[in-house]
Amino acid sequence: MEENLRQIQEFSRHARPDVRLEAVKIWSGLSLDAQSHPFFTKLKIGNDLVRLLSDSNGEIVKHSATTLVNLSTNPNFVDYFLGTNKSSLEVIIKEIRSSGNSQKDLLIKILVNCTREAIGRTIVLQENTPLFGLNVVRLLHMLESIDIKNSQQISTYHHLPYIIVNLCQERMGRQLLMEPNRRLLLKYVIPYMDYNINYDAFEPNAPIKQQYQIFHQGIWDIVRNCCFAINEKPDEKFMRQWWKNKVQVQSNETNGDDNDDNDNDNDNDDTNDISSADLELRIGEYFCDLFCFEENLLLYEILNPLLGGIYSYRNSIRQALPARLQTRYMKLNKARFDSEWIRKCSLQCLGLLISVKKSLVGESFASVFVQHLLVQNLLLPKLLKEYEMWEPKEDLARLSKKIRKSLLRSSQVLFFLFFC
Repeated sequence: MEENLRQIQEFSRHARPDVRLEAVKIWSGLSLDAQSHPFFTKLKIGNDLVRLLSDSNGEIVKHSATTLVNLSTNPNFVDYFLGTNKSSLEVIIKEIRSSGNSQKDLLIKILVNCTREAIGRTIVLQENTPLFGLNVVRLLHMLESIDIKNSQQISTYHHLPYIIVNLCQERMGRQLLMEPNRRLLLKYVIPYMDYNINYDAFEPNAPIKQQYQIFHQGIWDIVRNCCFAINEKPDEKFMRQWWKNKVQVQSNETNGDDNDDNDNDNDNDDTNDISSADLELRIGEYFCDLFCFEENLLLYEILNPLLGGIYSYRNSIRQALPARLQTRYMKLNKARFDSEWIRKCSLQCLGLLISVKKSLVGESFASVFVQHLLVQNLLLPKLLKEYEMWEPKEDLARLSKKIRKSLLRSSQVLFFLFFC
């Protein structure tokens, strides 16, 4: 096997396209056998395959990408492949962004497989370098460009959210998406949450139906992973920059925007000299900026799958709900999401948000934070009770009831609400 692969490797470097094509076709077939993967790894064939991704022959690119998809399912191959050639993922990202590459769906699958391993996530995040987060921004811009009603784009990009899902498995990946200093990168993801496609409208075995489901579930997986940040101590450098920006905004609001001549002195003030101890006292405030932006936009989107039309609720509840929640998320013809998986993910996100650790932000603030997010002007326990009456799945109704009881247990601090 090794000698055969070595000979094919020589043919893959031949000047004639037809010879290169036959070589990668053989590789594509052999890579389906997991027992051949150690030989691909030993001969560093992954480097040849990455080089062929830029070939002018589309069929060569297709078979090269297919081979890498098969090989990258093997963690040992990924570890060795990326350990010896860290620039490979940069090449793949560049090809995904290229307008001339017609195999983007395969290239995205390669990146998904590689970022399942820690080494792949580290390379894409570029942590501890000046370019930290650049690739994430590029991926989010690609996501933002997708037209959800364009089935061709969904067919190509339906696995794209899972690259970000994998990156959010890392603490710094989650905090990067939630960082206020970057105007909350999660905002690029949120528009795709408010999307309730009728999967029953497709033929039962239609590929596009499964592709829409994969895409939508990937979006919700990103949000759920980011909700874990509520129980993680924020990175100090993120908090320092957040505090500096916050002080500057407050200063501009107090003094007006007439002091343009002083803008160049911003880096010389003492806001960046705040002590670590003082920063820790402001973790709760940092979380509020993270999760309460734009009048609770993230919370409303998380609740959306559980909400029905406004007139399905009692009059006492309708009158107490915020106008924005009614007009945007509870229209007359609004139906709860038909995806059981999405409804479960919505409840899991709510459970994470109310589980903020008292040891992290302080006991009093933890209670206030929960109330501010989920009770103030929302009547969430009552909304959940209405949802439980509708929910046909007993396990989801029990999960909702558990969250509702947790909220009711914290209701004794309701008088603290005006503090936020």
